[in-house]
Amino acid sequence: MNSKSDSAVSPVIGILLMLVVTIIIAAVVSSFAGGMAKDETKTPQASFSVKSNINSISGTSNYPGDGYTYPGGYTEDKNYIEFQHKGGDTLSLSDIKLQLQSGDTKIILGTDNSPNLDKTTAFSCREDPVNSTYFNKVGDSNKVGDSNKYISTSDKFRLVADGNYGGWGAKYIFYRPEGMQGGLGLEVGSKIDYSIIDKTSGRTITSGEFTV
Repeated sequence: MNSKSDSAVSPVIGILLMLVVTIIIAAVVSSFAGGMAKDETKTPQASFSVKSNINSISGTSNYPGDGYTYPGGYTEDKNYIEFQHKGGDTLSLSDIKLQLQSGDTKIILGTDNSPNLDKTTAFSCREDPVNSTYFNKVGDSNKVGDSNKYISTSDKFRLVADGNYGGWGAKYIFYRPEGMQGGLGLEVGSKIDYSIIDKTSGRTITSGEFTV
């Protein structure tokens, strides 16, 4: 009488299970690696030239809020830092933030924070501080609702200062987002480091320095 043996069934099933597990692990690793590569491509790259525009700094003070003296007929001036796109990817102003550093002091500005809104201070550089945003594309209005503007090669945008002051024998423009204590004063004639950062990836698009 012939008898059938099942002694080889268990090893075969074990091998099949190992193959399935191996395939699943390979798929997970491939997916993860693909995701990492995709994330790397999310960071745009672009180059910029940077210059400051200082129209006028009048009056004296030791620091914003300490009291000011202004000549008769003083009017608000648009003091700003201007960035011109020189080549690379097109950027949306709503998708970037800008870090400025003077010495050990840093500040990060973008379309998601509001400038100093104190309209009672005579030292404001802004004509319309309530409705403005830090990033103003040249040629467009500076209203918050228009902040989602795209910057491509040869386009310019400006980082409009909140105000200006003079003190300690020097002149400054300054940035102080709403609710922030102190802010950042940029001394006219000094070198300032900057970085343009992609909000999505948190990585730097470009960096460099400019003279105020």
